[in-house]
Amino acid sequence: MKRTLSDVVRSPVTWAAGLIPIAGKFAGVPVFMAMFDVIWANAGTAFTVASVAGWSLAPEFSFIPEGPLSILALAMGVIFLAKKGSELTDAVEDRLDE
Repeated sequence: MKRTLSDVVRSPVTWAAGLIPIAGKFAGVPVFMAMFDVIWANAGTAFTVASVAGWSLAPEFSFIPEGPLSILALAMGVIFLAKKGSELTDAVEDRLDE
């Protein structure tokens, strides 16, 4: 059975896999804080790897799960955009402070 993107997004496993690390980060759990910091620091690379895996490799090979990798690529894209937005905001604030 092939799952659709909306099936994967609505899955409780997807929600748990996404919310547990975020809650752990803000609760101060060291393992989750370290994972979040590594992903944040390497957001561009993580997005590139996830998008190649989810949108290029997975459709070509039946043994690679396409749905979860697509969700991962979208999540990495959001994190990457958030990081770039944060960097842009910091740069504008620095220029205005001069």
